[in-house]
Amino acid sequence: MKPLETLKVLDSKEVSKNYDRFSRNENLSDLFGSSKNVFWSGQEIGTTLYYNWDTNNYPFDRHILQIILEETQLDASSFVHTPDYSGSSYQKDMNLAGWKITDFKISQVNFPYQTSFGNPSIQKDPNYRRSRIVVSVTINRESKVSFFKLSLGVYAAVALSIITLLLDEDFGDRMGIFVGTLFAVLVNMQTATSELGSSNSVTLIDFIHIMAIIYIFITASLLVYTRFLSESEQEQLSRDLMRRFAVPILSGSFVVLNIVVIAHAAIVG
Repeated sequence: MKPLETLKVLDSKEVSKNYDRFSRNENLSDLFGSSKNVFWSGQEIGTTLYYNWDTNNYPFDRHILQIILEETQLDASSFVHTPDYSGSSYQKDMNLAGWKITDFKISQVNFPYQTSFGNPSIQKDPNYRRSRIVVSVTINRESKVSFFKLSLGVYAAVALSIITLLLDEDFGDRMGIFVGTLFAVLVNMQTATSELGSSNSVTLIDFIHIMAIIYIFITASLLVYTRFLSESEQEQLSRDLMRRFAVPILSGSFVVLNIVVIAHAAIVG
């Protein structure tokens, strides 16, 4: 048997193989029974793999990266991999900028196939399986700097829109500020999407942007309401409503909501 020649790296985009080695050595392992000698084959494999990155909880996302090696010729009744559990690990000093490896596992599974691969000599059997080695590496994102870069503009826009309620400037000038902050949030949202990639679900970054848009709309609506109060000669009521109630409630609730959603993302990962 020459398993390295029939070995396949699944979900791979590019594969390169180097440094083939083959030797016959004395059996010093407990894995091979009473065999006096064993055949050792070695090969260095470099590969680029596909992976579906789930960034819903970015920057607190955690990922399990898998390297799956499969025997492509013999079924599990004829050939099964036996991983070296105690001697398998990863290089501890690997430089993964912004990431940290938190777990490493290696396992063997017999994967079922519902096909005979077009080979008449293989009976179509629902129990037909092939041996796989699965290497799982769990990584956590360490750097949170990019998150603050993507969200700082959003927080500044919401803060500016709430502060606008404290001003006694012309109505048109203050509405202009709201238009500018809303535009800034929408542009920042598109930038975040291009950085992280599109998603069919609402991510943490999306939720923060949506909250910001809602709060800017609420502050703009309150400003319109105070305009009506001012026109009905209730300027003092308008000023008290903005400064004593609207500003504290809006700013406090926005901070609390952000703490809750960020804490949830950090826990879920």
